[in-house]
Amino acid sequence: MAMPEFDARTKELVSRMWSKKFWVVMSKGNGRDLVPYLAEHLDYLIALEAEGKVFASGPMNVPGSGDGMTILRVETEEEARAIANADPLVSKLGRTFTLHPWTVNEGQMTLTVSFSQMAVSLA
Repeated sequence: MAMPEFDARTKELVSRMWSKKFWVVMSKGNGRDLVPYLAEHLDYLIALEAEGKVFASGPMNVPGSGDGMTILRVETEEEARAIANADPLVSKLGRTFTLHPWTVNEGQMTLTVSFSQMAVSLA
């Protein structure tokens, strides 16, 4: 898809942005039906996180829905789709998902390291 031609101010602003590409998996849950597969699902995501492929993941907090979102740090749609299809909630339970490319431009994250308490917090 061709990018629109920006004015000078917009070009300046965009040039400083992170512009990091991710893939967003929006999954539709089956409510309580996911419980028997939840530990396996979490093990799967934790393993992907250890490989550096999960940027963020978690439930949408809509009571009774089981919907979730996972943001993948992978290069291609094919890899993102393969990861989503291999999720036990998809492969064993039949959970459905949609896949969307996403570019992060704006936002903020704070990492605090307390040496005296040997603690780390993220906000």
